[in-house]
Amino acid sequence: MMNTTDVLRRTGMLLGLGLAAIGCAEGVSDSDESAAELSLEVDEVDEVVANMLAAGYPESEIEITEDDQVIVGGDAVVTLEASREIAGVGADPSMGFRQYRTNNVVNVGLICINGAAFNGAMSDGLDIAISRFNQQGLDFDIIRTGGWNPACDAMIQANVIDGTGGSAGFPSGGLPYGTINVGDDTINFGMGALVHLILHEIGHCIGFRHTDYYNRSISCNTGGNEGSGAVGANHIHNTPTTAVMHGSIMNSCYPPSSPGEWTSSDITALQELYGGSFCDQYDGQTIALRTAHNRYVRAGDSGEAWGLNQQNFVGPWERFTVVCDSAQVSLLTAHNRWVRAGDSHVQLDQQSFSGPWEQLTPIPQKDGSWAFSTDHNYSFLRAGNDGEGWRVNQQTFVGAWEKFTVVPQ
Repeated sequence: MMNTTDVLRRTGMLLGLGLAAIGCAEGVSDSDESAAELSLEVDEVDEVVANMLAAGYPESEIEITEDDQVIVGGDAVVTLEASREIAGVGADPSMGFRQYRTNNVVNVGLICINGAAFNGAMSDGLDIAISRFNQQGLDFDIIRTGGWNPACDAMIQANVIDGTGGSAGFPSGGLPYGTINVGDDTINFGMGALVHLILHEIGHCIGFRHTDYYNRSISCNTGGNEGSGAVGANHIHNTPTTAVMHGSIMNSCYPPSSPGEWTSSDITALQELYGGSFCDQYDGQTIALRTAHNRYVRAGDSGEAWGLNQQNFVGPWERFTVVCDSAQVSLLTAHNRWVRAGDSHVQLDQQSFSGPWEQLTPIPQKDGSWAFSTDHNYSFLRAGNDGEGWRVNQQTFVGAWEKFTVVPQ
């Protein structure tokens, strides 16, 4: 990537706004076999360009490299198959446009990343990035390998290139794009920037576009609209419709001071496309909820007015059965009662039936934990400390005491 005033031109992973990955930095190693295989025949190049124009990409944002790769948005490799999916064209162009289009997402269970080329700090950054994906409990898992593994549903080759940028490409046929390229000088800005770049590139491989695709100057201080068209950029439900500096890992450019962590809108986008929701994972299961104080939520009996507090071990009263109704969750206690969040932020107790006050909405957190919102004006379950008698009540924001780690039983 190229330096701008205070950010780096980088590859982009859009967890905030739309599908259709766009690779990032310029330059793919001529020695890379995967990249070499992407070189297209002249007629195919023409078709890719025509497909991208049909999908709404401005001509000014489509480039053809010396080795006949097609790049859009300044940083994304587009294969023939991906261009057809984006534009909604069948494998036989003479059949014309379909009445629907694929969203360029992946449909696999295990993605393997060959990280054999990554050493030292680069290796550490790749491991951290993979763990950040897996912490989100998505429909797919990512593991690192040193080569091909027959257990893999798809393989991504991770390459080290010169500079501070990166590149990737569009998924197609339900498979992620097969290559990420990461600049070796990125680590000079710190581990956060390196992890940011790797997250971004993998994001493109699974179908995310730049969050600020419509105005790259938002994160890069320069640049224009990459183009969208009728199918060029699909907004992801429940994410912002506008981009801001530092607002997403998937912005076109990254700040050197990036912590390399998902933003809240990134997490929402990941969950919307690939969750892995709470109910997908735990509906019908028995769980314990570990608090920030390394204790477990406990449901007392009638002698304790059915109150909830915390205990330092897991026994019957610290176990809850998850019952889902759409995206909402009710927790059944060992006393055959339901966890209840009363009004006015009072301490939680239990009820003999499940109604609105007994329904919680799980919200995934960056660290893999969960917050639970209640029926009362954006309140969240909260676990107090020993100075509060280990009580469990509600709070209007999410901090450390409002996060819970799910422990399957």
